[in-house]
Amino acid sequence: MAHTAAADRSGRREIAGLDFDAAIENHLQWTARLRRYGHGDRQERLDPEQVCRTDACSLGRWLQRQTPPTAECAAQLAQIEQEHADFHHKAAVVVTLVQTGAAESALQSVEHGDFAQRSRSLIQHLLALRERFAQSCARPQGDSGERAAGGNDSGKMHD
Repeated sequence: MAHTAAADRSGRREIAGLDFDAAIENHLQWTARLRRYGHGDRQERLDPEQVCRTDACSLGRWLQRQTPPTAECAAQLAQIEQEHADFHHKAAVVVTLVQTGAAESALQSVEHGDFAQRSRSLIQHLLALRERFAQSCARPQGDSGERAAGGNDSGKMHD
């Protein structure tokens, strides 16, 4: 697959081997998941060590596979990698706070604190990266540096 925009059968657009909309939605869902967890919903088991892993979600795996075509794209990808790592770290902190009896502090982080800030920043940077890849970072078809991306992680608990 080329690093250009393509729609799959469900109508989702994949750009540069990543369904940006799904990656954004999966990371937005963390706010709702952590909010429920902070309010005592333990139907979903969350492990801070697993939550902080950036390679356990499609976005993290995609970021690891990227070979940016330009220095400008490389800088933007590096920033997204850091934002993504910070996001997962703060999500793990929220889980740890809940598990140690500090649910109020955890919920504050989710609503207005560190996690909320990291989440907004990651989403903003992903939207900008999606636009950049859609416009100027797309490589021509057949680029030898291209690697196929994994499927959508919509059923996985990590994204």
